[in-house]
Amino acid sequence: MGENRKDNRQIKFRVNDLEFQKLEQMAQASGMSVPTFCKKQAQGARQLRAIGNNVNQLSKRANEGAAVPKEEV
Repeated sequence: MGENRKDNRQIKFRVNDLEFQKLEQMAQASGMSVPTFCKKQAQGARQLRAIGNNVNQLSKRANEGAAVPKEEV
């Protein structure tokens, strides 16, 4: 790995043949390589988790009878 790379950390994980074929098909359909597709999927999952946490916090406040400012919604 070159020291000048923006992304200088590497993550390795193993999949079976069927899992790889599915990843490859989804990546090709998205116009991406398998590593790029996996990276984008992981980033998307992190963003969804953050959104879910925010929704849970707002729901809890609303269920407690607390006012939820529209800016937070």
